[in-house]
Amino acid sequence: MGIKAALVTDSSTLTSFGKLIGLDVLQLSETYQKSDSSPSDAAASEFLRLLGFEGGKCLDVSLYASVFVHIDVDNVGMIDSLIGSIMKMAQPGSEIAPRLHLSLVLSYGSVTDEDASVFPVKTPHEGVNSAFAGLVPRQSYTM
Repeated sequence: MGIKAALVTDSSTLTSFGKLIGLDVLQLSETYQKSDSSPSDAAASEFLRLLGFEGGKCLDVSLYASVFVHIDVDNVGMIDSLIGSIMKMAQPGSEIAPRLHLSLVLSYGSVTDEDASVFPVKTPHEGVNSAFAGLVPRQSYTM
């Protein structure tokens, strides 16, 4: 049994990859629209809710153990305000702060169709007897 993880993105390529490796894929643009507050506050609240935090408190259950957020170059200006909103909600001394790990990974460039032949991703059920396919976790993948 693996961890329950989600990928939040508006990229169609990353959406199909996330589904292929067994992640629940959510649309980034929908997280902005869940509140009347600023887009970064709405997104931060939604990401924290997915992880089991709401209103500065820890909920009894969480939907996901990990949430990966992909922000493309069109929305790169939002990164500062999003991290600021998360840090504001996870103030030291809150229930959220000691339980939240936030990592920021920056990269540049894009993936082309030619890259797919260099870095192929096998589906988890390739080469597995169909009788045992249900036993293979969807989070398992080979590159």
